[in-house]
Amino acid sequence: MDRMNQRLVEVKDLKPGMVVSRAVRNFQGTLLLKEDSALDERKIKLLKNWGVDMVYVWADQRDSDPEQEPRADIRERILLRFSPYAQNSLMGQLREVALELASVEENRGEGG
Repeated sequence: MDRMNQRLVEVKDLKPGMVVSRAVRNFQGTLLLKEDSALDERKIKLLKNWGVDMVYVWADQRDSDPEQEPRADIRERILLRFSPYAQNSLMGQLREVALELASVEENRGEGG
């Protein structure tokens, strides 16, 4: 499968049976789950305990909206980049600034 069939999902929204599409590491780089690992309650709890906020999972073709993919991609990359630092208030503020700037750029690209 290619990356177009992936979606970024908040750990709180993960369900048993979903399959991660990319390896999941904690902020220290320790491998938590290998690519293509099927999720169960224990693995989801592990991700929460390690402070992982978001992971990529294989998306159902019906979930994909081609009009939103470029816009969602930058937001997903920002959220994923900052997810290991969820407990750090400064990094949370930086994430919000990055998301705001991405929104401004999106609007500028749409002629707004």
